[in-house]
Amino acid sequence: MKGRYNGNYVLMPTLEYVNGKWITINAEFRKYANWQQSVHDHSLLFVNGVSWDKNRYKKVLDAPNYKVAAQELQNAGYATDPGYANKLINLVETYNLDQYDVLYDSILSESAYSAYAKVTNVSGNAVWTKPYKVKGTTLVGAAGNYQNKDIQIVRKAATKRGTYYQFKINGNVVGWIDGKALTFYDTETSNKAFVSRAKITTTSGHTIWTKPYNVYGRTQVARADGYAK
Repeated sequence: MKGRYNGNYVLMPTLEYVNGKWITINAEFRKYANWQQSVHDHSLLFVNGVSWDKNRYKKVLDAPNYKVAAQELQNAGYATDPGYANKLINLVETYNLDQYDVLYDSILSESAYSAYAKVTNVSGNAVWTKPYKVKGTTLVGAAGNYQNKDIQIVRKAATKRGTYYQFKINGNVVGWIDGKALTFYDTETSNKAFVSRAKITTTSGHTIWTKPYNVYGRTQVARADGYAK
């Protein structure tokens, strides 16, 4: 891909179709440490889009087959070659590459689930209408659209690929996201009246909260050193 990856690039000549003719230009192409890194970044381009259009490749992801995907890729301006889609389709059909099309995943278990979490790990993750790769799922948006937002978990589903959670924001269902993208808030396992006396002696790194630390909905009351005696 053209551009830079973490500031790294190589300058290479490339053919571009401009104003009805082929020209050769020198362009920056992203430089990666390894093959896996390049594949991962390339996949994120389609999931996250570009900075000025997050849904640029949405039709590519939603395509029902490789022919539609190839054409939507060209329509999105991925390459300047006017024959790009046909060339991709020809490669797929010449080498029977459609045999490697991703098989649908299946839901092994699903149940109601109540919890709160924050979307923290957005790299390589997205939000879907169903758990990822389950038949019929469509892209809602990149996980980055919800980064550091608090979400309410309402359902949990397990597939061969992992565990996915359906969530709400402000009471509205948004979609499903991989559990690896989330940091869950703690839940209270017990809560009962308790009377005793104690002295606050160690204050470094401690704070007074309206609820136990990391329980959803807690707010800071004061620093602990304000109560030390």
